[in-house]
Amino acid sequence: MTKLDVVFICYNQQSFVKEALQSIYMQKMTNDISVNLIIADDCSTDGTLDIIRSVILELSQKVSIISSVRYLDTEHNLGINRNYQRAFAACDGDYIAIMEGDDYWTKDYHLQRHIDFLQSHPKCSMSMNRFVFKYNDGPETMRGWRATETYELFSLKDQIEWNNVLGNLSACVLRTSCVKKIQEENFSVYMDDFLLGISMAEYGNIAVLKEPTSVYRGNNNSLWASKSSFKRILRAFNHFRLYDKLYGYKYHTYWLTSRKRYIKQT
Repeated sequence: MTKLDVVFICYNQQSFVKEALQSIYMQKMTNDISVNLIIADDCSTDGTLDIIRSVILELSQKVSIISSVRYLDTEHNLGINRNYQRAFAACDGDYIAIMEGDDYWTKDYHLQRHIDFLQSHPKCSMSMNRFVFKYNDGPETMRGWRATETYELFSLKDQIEWNNVLGNLSACVLRTSCVKKIQEENFSVYMDDFLLGISMAEYGNIAVLKEPTSVYRGNNNSLWASKSSFKRILRAFNHFRLYDKLYGYKYHTYWLTSRKRYIKQT
């Protein structure tokens, strides 16, 4: 039987976690896939965890594909890096799907489609789907599509030079055997979707599935959105240098191209 772990990453997202959980529990899977839900709440100070427990109790009484639910305990806030690290460490299945507490999936075959793809493409380290950007006070948008096929493949070189193929972790399903190879040092720096994509692409291509089956909820008032273009470039270049050093400069030529592209995009 194939085993899938769904890691639910959250912190102070009481307004959104119900919709996120409902989109997990609505998933439909074949009988040979066991789905385990891992709750990694990073010591929320609002009602996030209470809402999670209440919603899961309610949803679990209905027909569900969830085989088990595990809550990861913490007595203090770990930060996003260490929260992801402990969530990944708790996974022991074949694949890991990510759901961040303010996002949600839109199709009941979201998980099944990813598992089917990864099983038929064993050289891919992960898959992700295109997704809709949903801003608090703006229109919904979606990335363009260049390929004629139902998916695109991206290498490690692509992930760096194109300044991050991923863009949102709730759209991602990872091959666990590749996740377990991520070096400890990666979790000591800013482990965002960019770095996770690099970490995974070391062990196989990233597949991007054409059909959008999830929503990424953004915030126009966030620290990043409120920064000027110049400050965004400075912050991004600081991360580029950090990641370049993290990998011993062996991908340095890729980072040079990345910097040039980022300036043009910004």
